[in-house]
This record gives sequence, C-alpha cells and structure tokens, in this order.
Amino acid sequence: MKNYSFSFHHLKTTSSTMDETRKLLQDQPNTYLVVADEQTQGRGRRGRIWHSLKGNLYMTLAIPLRSGINTSKLSLAAGLAIRESIMPYLPPSKIKCKWPNDVLIENKKVAGVLIETEDVHGELYAIIGIGMNIKNHPSLTAITQATSLKVHSDQEISPSEVGKSISKNIIKIINNPQMDIREYWLSNAYGLNRQVKYQPSYSGNYQKGRFIGLSEDGGCIINGPNGIEIIYTSSLIFPESALD
Repeated sequence: MKNYSFSFHHLKTTSSTMDETRKLLQDQPNTYLVVADEQTQGRGRRGRIWHSLKGNLYMTLAIPLRSGINTSKLSLAAGLAIRESIMPYLPPSKIKCKWPNDVLIENKKVAGVLIETEDVHGELYAIIGIGMNIKNHPSLTAITQATSLKVHSDQEISPSEVGKSISKNIIKIINNPQMDIREYWLSNAYGLNRQVKYQPSYSGNYQKGRFIGLSEDGGCIINGPNGIEIIYTSSLIFPESALD
C-alpha cells in the first residue's frame, strides 16, 4: 500500500476550503488537507449552500488522481472514510452511507462530500470537500433532516483530528489493492433494495423506483418505471428522512 502524507493547513475562517486548496495547488502542487473553523461561502452539490456553523468540520483534501479511480468511486471512498472516522464515537450500525455523497446517523445527515477536479500544471488532482456536523447542525438540509455527532456522543470531538482521520482513511481505502470499494460501500449502504424517489437522466421530475445496487463505476442502479437505469447526478429521497 502506498503511504501518502499531506501538508496540513488550519484556518480560523475562509470563504471556502476548496478555494483555499486550489490556491495552494496552483502555487505548489502537493497533497493538501485544509481545515477551517468557519466558512463564509461553503457549498454542496448542485450549488447548494452548506450551512457552516461554528464547531463543525469544514475540510478539503487534494490528492493527485494517479490511480485511475473516477470521481464517483472516490465519492464512495470518502463516505466510507467518514464512516470509519466516526465509528469510535457511536455504534457503527447507526452509521450508513447514502448515495451519492452523504453519511447518515439514524436516517439523518451528518456529513456530505463534494468532489471536483483541478488541472495543476498538467496533472489532474481531486479536490475532495467535506462538511461534517460535529457540535451543531441546521434544522434541515435541501432534501433531508440533519443531525450532529454531539447529539449521539458525549465525547469531546476535535474537528481537525477528525479531518486528519478522514484524510488518512481516504488514502488508505483508495490505495488498498485488496479493497473492493463498491462492495464495501454496498455493505454499509442506506436504503438498498428499497423504494426511493429520484430524478432520471431523461427528466427533471422526480419518479419512484427501487434502489438495487451500484454499477462498477459507482453509478446508482434504479429499477424505475421504464426498467433498469443507471444514474450519476440525482439525489435519492427516502420517505423517513425526507422533509416532504
């Protein structure tokens, strides 16, 4: 297994850890972990606002994409790494990975992942942004209920230390030749083989189908009204965690 180290940067406040990481990469290519106590312009998938309350984890890990893992599988690996990193604080059975980029505790969102790529002097880097509710959580997110680690654990939890743990676990997972990321994720999946609302590739409207698995490249396999479909950009909405 390759052993990647990373250059750690801790900021009191920033507009976005992803933006700060891009600046560092363009100045000096490296593997970076940037953690901030506060973000003023945090964002999630599809341009959604990430509510950056103080006391939580806001981090970005930048790694070179030398292994050939696509961003879909990297998102799965990040979710698994988050799960491993918070297992010491609560029963692992309560922590599930929700496709494509969320981690839930008892049906409520505790963390999310946003992955982008950056060309750095001819080399492609993955920019892995992660937000985790540690001490606080918003009353709701765009499509699901939210929670925080503090709700489920009375232990004192350092955002920076959790960020370092997540980074090490991501690197460990993607560089383990014996690791089947897809199967590992499915073994910890939320809502597998259950009914779900989703947006098919051919329509912006939500439809009902059954979440039945993952494709080899990390896409979500849905048995929908028109048969089997693989989606890559939709969100999945389950009745018990939805706001509507």
